[in-house]
Amino acid sequence: GIIDWGDITAGDPATDLSGVWMLFGSAAVRQQALEAYGPVSAATLVRARGWALAFGLILLDSGMVDNPRNAALGAQTLRRVLEHE
Repeated sequence: GIIDWGDITAGDPATDLSGVWMLFGSAAVRQQALEAYGPVSAATLVRARGWALAFGLILLDSGMVDNPRNAALGAQTLRRVLEHE
């Protein structure tokens, strides 16, 4: 059988927050989205950035094979995460 380890993140706000770097191009809008979410611990924010990096790498790698749009989204996500202070 196959074990889908991605399901172990259920209930972790970090996986939800990782989308901030994928969805919003503006750093100011990303900050507003994080603030609108509510109080988030520093550890949760670090995990969210980690998940965004992971998703960005997956999109970039898989997209380079046959999906330029996914590759572009992956590259954008990585840039946004790395520029975040």
